[in-house]
Amino acid sequence: NYVDFYQEGVDGSVRMVRTGDLLPFASRPYPSRFFVFPVKTPAYSQTVLYLRVQSEAALVLPIKLWKPADYYKSEQLTYALQAMYVGLAIGMILLNLLIYIFIKDLNYLLYVGFSTALVFSITALNGLQKEFLPFESEIYFRVASPIGFSISLAFAIYFLRNMLKTWITCAKFEPWLKLLAGLHLLLCLAYLTSEYLFVVPGQILNFITIITILLVAGRAVVRKQREAYFCFIAFLILLGTGAFTAAVPLFLLPVSTVSLYAIQIGSAIEIVLMSLAIADRFHMLRLDMMSAQSKILNAQEKIIENLKKSEKQLEEKVMNISLDNQTVNKSLLLTLEDLSQTKLKLIESETKVSQSEINAKKSIDEQRQFLAMVSHEFRMPLAIIDRANQLLERKIQNKPDTASILGRIKRAVSKLNLFMDNYLTQDRLDSYELKVNSGEINLKDLVSSVIDYARLISDQYSLHVELDEELSIFKADPDLLRILVFNLVSNAIKYSPVGQEIILRVYKENNLLKIEVIDQGFGVTEKEMEHIFKTYARGRQASNVPGAGLGLSLVERITQLHGGTLEFNSTEGVGTHVVISLQFT
Repeated sequence: NYVDFYQEGVDGSVRMVRTGDLLPFASRPYPSRFFVFPVKTPAYSQTVLYLRVQSEAALVLPIKLWKPADYYKSEQLTYALQAMYVGLAIGMILLNLLIYIFIKDLNYLLYVGFSTALVFSITALNGLQKEFLPFESEIYFRVASPIGFSISLAFAIYFLRNMLKTWITCAKFEPWLKLLAGLHLLLCLAYLTSEYLFVVPGQILNFITIITILLVAGRAVVRKQREAYFCFIAFLILLGTGAFTAAVPLFLLPVSTVSLYAIQIGSAIEIVLMSLAIADRFHMLRLDMMSAQSKILNAQEKIIENLKKSEKQLEEKVMNISLDNQTVNKSLLLTLEDLSQTKLKLIESETKVSQSEINAKKSIDEQRQFLAMVSHEFRMPLAIIDRANQLLERKIQNKPDTASILGRIKRAVSKLNLFMDNYLTQDRLDSYELKVNSGEINLKDLVSSVIDYARLISDQYSLHVELDEELSIFKADPDLLRILVFNLVSNAIKYSPVGQEIILRVYKENNLLKIEVIDQGFGVTEKEMEHIFKTYARGRQASNVPGAGLGLSLVERITQLHGGTLEFNSTEGVGTHVVISLQFT
């Protein structure tokens, strides 16, 4: 902050110069971002130099005595390197800003914010701002560097989240990442009150943030996310060069050109790597687009080929028709005679068909009445069994063998109730009588009922639920949505080995309600995927598991009735991942 320079003359006089970062730049005897003091001494004489230095942070004083010509040459090289660094950074920032303006991808804007704040912090740290900015402000030059670094790390966190989609791929770290970004913004305000009090907590927070970014990026690398490789290497280099620079005040490394500029070199490499990450992402999108265009062109070529074949076949048929016209005319006379006889037969057939339709409709109505009666007759005993089971649970306690039997009864009742719901819903779908009765659904209550249902049907599985706390009410058919979620969870439990964890996620993304179920079960083969959503269809692994093959068929039809989409990904021996997307209204 303050540097006092004293030179004792031969005659005993003392020359004194006072300057420092918190004093005007004009106070420096030589205009430089470093503290440079011209020293003149007579030949063959001795002189004593004194320095009095005051600072609020850790301080290392690399003092060197230069010959003027050597110093000017070194200074030119230093400014050339600084110009290269700033030019590289500005070029990358402007390039990514232009890309954002044209394609509106938020990643590019977040990268611009991160790079701008990082370059701002480093140029304030190495004195370039003090030398070239046209104003003097003690508060500004005191806190510009730490505030800039905090802002850059806040941008880095959101850039990482958006690039790697951590709310999906690494949901456990999401609250921690948001907390770190908020703390960095609060730290900026704290620096304005007192840099001295918050410099150490700030450095600790910076270290924790970079380590967290490395952990999240490292986890994405393990999961083979392509964008994560660049992020992990870039922040690893930044951490290494930062540690290299921090080792100098601790006397672990000597002062050298490399140690003085290590953090600057690391940030330049990081800027280039992060730009490469965004460029690689743009390249992959371009390859996907080219692949899609290639498929479209191939499809167009096939259509053209088919049209040419059809045209040729049509020409051949026209030729054949012209040759057969005479034969056809003769045949027409005979056909007219046959038509009159056929007309009489059709009248008789229509009479029989109308009678058959009446009989078929009557049979279908009788079948539906029978199903309704059977459903009623089943539900009444089931309700009585369930009620009796609850009373027995209250009266018989602390008896493991009895509790196990009662638990099996409760699970059997739940499975029968779901089966009846599925069967009746499927019948209504087949008869086109099912309509969506929209109403408000409390998603927390729905998830709670799913948890209770999972515990009822089996106590040998772990259901892990992730519900977005901001979600509360969703508008849909309550009964149909309950059947949809129950079937997804029931399938995950039935077709997973005992003891496996099943994940249920309910969250909001781009005005869509996402219902996601992940299991590590038996999975289905590619061949079975072709008919897995057909009514009563079951996979090879389901042969030993009770069920009617209605679950996935109902899930697909209920999703379509609500105007949603269904994504079904399954690998044999690995597990199944189902995502339902429904529109908020």
